[in-house]
Amino acid sequence: MELLTIAQIAKQLGLPESTVRYYRDRFSEYIPTTGEGRGRRYKGEAVEVFSVIADKLRAGMPADILEVELRSRFAREMTAEPQSDRSSSTAAMVPAAAFIEVLARINGALGTLGELPRVVEEQGREIEGLRRQLDDLTTAATAAATQQQLAEARDRELLSTVAELRKALETGPEPIPWWKRMLGLSPA
Repeated sequence: MELLTIAQIAKQLGLPESTVRYYRDRFSEYIPTTGEGRGRRYKGEAVEVFSVIADKLRAGMPADILEVELRSRFAREMTAEPQSDRSSSTAAMVPAAAFIEVLARINGALGTLGELPRVVEEQGREIEGLRRQLDDLTTAATAAATQQQLAEARDRELLSTVAELRKALETGPEPIPWWKRMLGLSPA
């Protein structure tokens, strides 16, 4: 079994060492290792774990969701070390606290998902109301346009009549010949 260093893994994946170290620190539970400190080496399977982590984070997957996926795909790396003092138990509680936080986030997300049908139904009713308002406004606009056309036709007719009356006033009445006036044949 070949053991690798962080530098070798980073080179294989084409990633900066600092990025691989961050992945190691953030997801240490899923990365198979041997040794401690500067003597720490990584088993060949660690390359696959680092590759999955890099791909998923690059694709925009949140770290807590990635952790759930890693848990389902890879065994957690556990080492049995004798407990020397209470600080070890505190260190063991940190992953539990992180796990509880992940569960709380998932629970919150599920609660939000549970409300989606209600939200969709509300939005459907709101959309239906907006459609009715749009229909009402369309009907009102059509009626207003028809009224406008009728008013314009009436105005044109009135202007035509006024023009005829002006013309008649300007020319005056037709003169009555003198003989009609003498005979009394003039219009009354």
